[in-house]
Amino acid sequence: IEKFEEVLIEERIQHGGHPVLNMAAANAVVVMDPAGNKKMEKAKSSARIDPLVAAVMSVYGLVGPEVDSKGPPPVTEKSFFFV
Repeated sequence: IEKFEEVLIEERIQHGGHPVLNMAAANAVVVMDPAGNKKMEKAKSSARIDPLVAAVMSVYGLVGPEVDSKGPPPVTEKSFFFV
């Protein structure tokens, strides 16, 4: 979630106001786990959060932890677009 927050604050995410993603974001509840990491908790959410979880996972796959030279190339696009 930390990487997703960084990209979100930098305004590098555009989703076009999709109503399903808006609904998922409105229903998401973020909690800290015992290790101090942020996570979305389905049990505390009022409705489905799956689209937001998928968005967070996809952003992490693109800009996640630093990779070695054998890993994928760095992301150079200014924005991500979710439909």
